[in-house]
Amino acid sequence: MTQFSVILPTNNRPDSFRAALGSVLAQQAADVEIIVVQDGSDADCLDRYHAIEAEMAGRARWIDVPRQRGRGHGHGFALNVGAAAAQGRYLCFLDDDDLWIDPDHLHRAGLAITQAGAVDLYLANQEAWQAGARLAGPIWIEDLPGQDGADCQSVTAASLLRASGFCHLNTLIVRRALYEALGGVDEGLCYECDRDFYLRAIDRAGLMLYAPAIVSRHNVPMAGARAHESTRVTATEKCLSQLLILDRLLLGARNPAIRRYAMAHKAYTLQRLATACANQGSYRTAMLYACQALAIRPSPRWLATTAQLAARAITAGDRA
Repeated sequence: MTQFSVILPTNNRPDSFRAALGSVLAQQAADVEIIVVQDGSDADCLDRYHAIEAEMAGRARWIDVPRQRGRGHGHGFALNVGAAAAQGRYLCFLDDDDLWIDPDHLHRAGLAITQAGAVDLYLANQEAWQAGARLAGPIWIEDLPGQDGADCQSVTAASLLRASGFCHLNTLIVRRALYEALGGVDEGLCYECDRDFYLRAIDRAGLMLYAPAIVSRHNVPMAGARAHESTRVTATEKCLSQLLILDRLLLGARNPAIRRYAMAHKAYTLQRLATACANQGSYRTAMLYACQALAIRPSPRWLATTAQLAARAITAGDRA
């Protein structure tokens, strides 16, 4: 059986996709299949994709998803299509506007997985860039506590949650059987489907290995870049998507550390929603969210904020 299946979803970005695909082809590991999922791109991009497909004939397997909606079917859908077609024991992912910058990434991961045995997740790190400049960190899991040196080490869900962020899909390798057991990526989420999958995965995973090497370059989209899924949703929509993720973890997570994480982050998300509603003059709705946040994570400061919102809601009368 093939060891790694690398899935590259792409939509309307043939130029950056060519670079992403090239970074995967540069990998030194031999036991790898590459699956490209071209998800309903515009007609003016299709010819360029087909040219790349012809140029790379035999080096990648292509899946063309017919255009049925204005912007394709979505990132999660494309990932799941690629995973369903995969033959490898492990799934790897790379966004079409990002790059793998370490040609030894899969080779090193393969050695670690073979040596350790039944590995469910292999995690590494990436650097973030925006407008030609590297962003200061920590952003992902590079500040994971208790990790010293460059050696691959086993980690737990509780230790992973002490990092500043989460392991991006660009640097996450997951056993295909676990991916399937989790139902893959949630295609219905408008925001942070990658974080949702990561949290569900570390909740259910057995052996997890962390290699602190920087293996990927993630290009952060500029605010307002309408071609990017993460920038097309509003701040309120992002919060609502996050609430859905956190509520499902509260109800379904097996690991107590995951449930504690979900509870704490739900309080923060409710506070952000309350603030956003207040800024829009919707004081009663703001008070509703503020009260929920206060019930989860009480503090004198937030109690005072909630009281102020209640007073504004009374003053505002029937306004929402």
